[in-house]
Amino acid sequence: MAVKPRLVFLATSLVLAAAAGCYTGSAVDTNSPYPHVAVESTEPETEDSDDEEEPSKLAEGKGLPCDVALLIKTACGSCHGATPKNGAENTIATWEDLTAESAFDPSKTVAEVALARMKSEVSPMPPSGNLGKDEIDILEEWIDGGMKKGTCAPPKAPKSDAGSGEARDAGRDAAPAPRPSVCTSGVTADPDRYGGAMRPGNACISCHASQSGPTFVAAGTVYPTLVEPNDCNGTNGTNGTKVLIIDANGVMRVLPVNSAGNFWLRPPPVADAQAPASAEIAKPYKAVVVRGNQIREMKGTQSETDCNTCHTERGRNGAPGRIMAP
Repeated sequence: MAVKPRLVFLATSLVLAAAAGCYTGSAVDTNSPYPHVAVESTEPETEDSDDEEEPSKLAEGKGLPCDVALLIKTACGSCHGATPKNGAENTIATWEDLTAESAFDPSKTVAEVALARMKSEVSPMPPSGNLGKDEIDILEEWIDGGMKKGTCAPPKAPKSDAGSGEARDAGRDAAPAPRPSVCTSGVTADPDRYGGAMRPGNACISCHASQSGPTFVAAGTVYPTLVEPNDCNGTNGTNGTKVLIIDANGVMRVLPVNSAGNFWLRPPPVADAQAPASAEIAKPYKAVVVRGNQIREMKGTQSETDCNTCHTERGRNGAPGRIMAP
């Protein structure tokens, strides 16, 4: 195996640019009262277009699963990118990079050495030492699972079934019909239910604040489509769907999506010495939904963490509707 340059981890966290707005898709709606907010395009793909969508700019690690690619990009990319910077001597971006023999310790792969440095209290990577357990677990679980190859791409837009020729041209002149609101899961939750499956689609943080419920730092619901009613169960996340929140300091929180589609981040007990670091989300933040080898990411950045206040049945504040799984 070819020896790579000495592995030096001097990565600094990726700092995201500030631009408030709700979850978005792939195109900017210039007619929106919030023109700085990008919203999911409703323009159907034409039949003669077979191009795949561009891969996520956050998760561009070739050959890596989405969550691993996002971790490496945010934690290491500012120094160990395609062109190493700030004293870094090597690139850490792709499956080949991570599975290669480490020049620092030939008995280990670059990924294994990276993991050790992420855990180190003496010489952490990145030097700021701000990676949380959720972030480190992503890399450790991937290594323990055999460092298998993966891919990460946004979901491909469905083909248009509007036909071709004159019929398709005529359709372009007509305003699109409102999308019907459908509970795709077919399960409407009892609004009086308690626990993690309660009230999907509703504004979790504001509701809990008014009803003296448990405190959330961030919360919301993921759905399979954009238009779904309140109290309808969303995407069953037990298949591994997760929401990743990457804050302005490059810290990533991994929020699992449960069987009702709900996700949340609770503040740790006050007595917990790690409380300030793990509870605070530096704003603005960026969010992505990951499922298997697909990713749907927020176009801009956001400061509101009560996600369902914008991601309502029809959308508010420029949001196109619900948070939609890829």
